[in-house]
Amino acid sequence: MKVPTHDTRLPNETGALWFACQCFGIREEHLKRVWLENGVKHEDCASREQLARARAEVGPASDTRKRVELVLWDALLGRFRRAGIAPASIPNNFTDEATTTLLILYQRLRPRLDVRDVPVSAALWVLTENVFLPTLYSVILRFQGLGLGTEFHVDRCWYLPRCSDEKVVMPVPHVLDCWLRATGLRTPYGVASSAENGGGYLTRVEEDERDGWEKEKKKVGRWLSGSHLPKIEELHALVRKFPTSVSWLDDADSWKARFTIAYAMQRACEKLDTAFVGIRGEASVDLAQSLRSLAREPVYCDEGKFLIGPHVFFAARLLRQRLERQGAFEKIISPARKPASSGFGPNPSDAEIDAWRKEAGRRMNPGNWFVDYLWKEVHKTGQRRLNSNILEGFVGLNEFTFNCGVDELNSLLAKKRKRPGRRGPDRP
Repeated sequence: MKVPTHDTRLPNETGALWFACQCFGIREEHLKRVWLENGVKHEDCASREQLARARAEVGPASDTRKRVELVLWDALLGRFRRAGIAPASIPNNFTDEATTTLLILYQRLRPRLDVRDVPVSAALWVLTENVFLPTLYSVILRFQGLGLGTEFHVDRCWYLPRCSDEKVVMPVPHVLDCWLRATGLRTPYGVASSAENGGGYLTRVEEDERDGWEKEKKKVGRWLSGSHLPKIEELHALVRKFPTSVSWLDDADSWKARFTIAYAMQRACEKLDTAFVGIRGEASVDLAQSLRSLAREPVYCDEGKFLIGPHVFFAARLLRQRLERQGAFEKIISPARKPASSGFGPNPSDAEIDAWRKEAGRRMNPGNWFVDYLWKEVHKTGQRRLNSNILEGFVGLNEFTFNCGVDELNSLLAKKRKRPGRRGPDRP
């Protein structure tokens, strides 16, 4: 998604969807196939011109743009939510939640952001740092204990670019190296000996796979060095050729899903580096480091896990930062610092002790006091009555927190607004 330097309009929803599709290796010929699979006549399929017009539209979506967006969503979801092609797995579930959450958040935020006189590159940088990265971080946190090893550990996540020996290791080579270790092939030029596989015995299927590996070594070597980014179909084809070699750790479909994540992240990194050229030398590496640094921030999680919800995590974080600058946040959570005192009689029952423990645990959780503060603010604004039912109250809490996030983002964007008499964008 190339960013025009002096255009202050953010890309519309179609542009954001097309950006995501490109990250997942979806090309225009794929879109035409989706149209035909959905029963659309060949002459009615969206053309390149229709896609370009839909991305350039301003204001309410036209019927053509709505049609184009439906096809883009269909093609995109097919990468990680289509039975038989991308079956349910932990990596696919992660991709689904991360991708759809980020796109829906952008669709909700874009019409409410005041980007007048703000260079689009600066506006996108504010969104990336303060919305997209924290949201991705919250998704990674929920999958942290579900992956293989450090797959979803923020500090050593497989899908983030990292520096190693003064060299940037991108996601695809990293995941490819993990897959090679899982298959026992180790490196592209070091096929494991039979003594390292089952005590010297290989099944006929394993022998066939090892023979096939001899034809793949040189090509995989280029991929592993990072000198060439293969197509996503090539990565999936490689996994399909060696299903039994990796089955002891996870099935082939799950490894295909991991390569899908790695490919999408690497393509996104390339596009971010291009979009922010001249503003950040290596934007993707800087952003990956910023994502890792989020792990050093305190994460306040209430008992209902509202604060770490994917659609409000960024907003709660921005609001907390403002309250901290004002010196009010510590006062809000200060009751959690107080020791819990028991009011038991001489012979309390087990039920009384359990109830006290539960209440003490609730009171000692700072996240619960932060949510209590948000509830009080919701009631002050009159968005929901005190006697509203639980569902209405939750909607009001969600709406209020999201609105606070929007206000904080607009405050950040105002600082990026071009000042009279100055040329060019302010640096993010």
